[in-house]
Amino acid sequence: MLKKERQNYILDRVAREGRITTNELVAELGLAQDTIRKDFQELSARGLVQRVHGGVLRLEGQQTPKYGFPGTPDLQDAPVDRTGARSADAAPAGQDGEKPESRPHVDFYERITQYPEVKKRLAERAALLVGDMHVLYIDGSTTNLWFAEALPEDFTGTVITNSPAVALALCKYPGVEINMVGGSLHKVDRVVQGSRAIEQLQNLNLECSVLGISSLSAQQGVTYPSSGEAIYKREIMNHSRMVIAIANREKLATSATFFSREISAVDILVTNETREEILAPFREAGVQIIIEEIE
Repeated sequence: MLKKERQNYILDRVAREGRITTNELVAELGLAQDTIRKDFQELSARGLVQRVHGGVLRLEGQQTPKYGFPGTPDLQDAPVDRTGARSADAAPAGQDGEKPESRPHVDFYERITQYPEVKKRLAERAALLVGDMHVLYIDGSTTNLWFAEALPEDFTGTVITNSPAVALALCKYPGVEINMVGGSLHKVDRVVQGSRAIEQLQNLNLECSVLGISSLSAQQGVTYPSSGEAIYKREIMNHSRMVIAIANREKLATSATFFSREISAVDILVTNETREEILAPFREAGVQIIIEEIE
């Protein structure tokens, strides 16, 4: 993990949770204590966090700046190349010059109650796409939990996941070998992330990945509300021959804080969105769109 990515991760955790300790980051990221302490010292010197014994705190009344570096360009708005890097000197992106709507970070169990019938229908449609595949990655998300439940009963192959919930759902399939990604369990999202999990992804050659989606924008790409999540998803897409995104219409033309990959990294989008003015930019980027019309 690069220094800027590491410090963005720290700032994101502090912004959401109010604090983070050296020991927590050592366990999550697999880094030396001295590395974390130097990051804490630098962020404190920049006036972004309050340094305390054993960790850092969010400054009272202060919102952590996006990407944590005041005075730098807003990287969320910059265009991307195929490697996932952003150009910092670009003009703001967005349809007709406007930024897509931003989406907040919501707890896993709260998300389960949101649009359950829509997620189930979309997941069932997406499950029809993988019948002949034998090495799948199913990313942790509430929609992908429905996807795991919707696989054909005679599905045979290896499924890799970072979600304990998805792994348990797959136990009903006698022909499925289940491999769990190891690492630190994120308590809000109920998925495994962190540097150890990323290292395991780097050794994989995935036939197909069903990606967990937070926000999709043809202009701003695939984005997530936390730095660690964005980095992890980037590795999934980088090591997958095919990427499927299952997304309710509410997730389209929206953006979150942290960039993961350009939208062309997604091969197939399964959605209930029918408005062509929303879908056209995705088609132009080369994304195949499968529409499941739901009242």
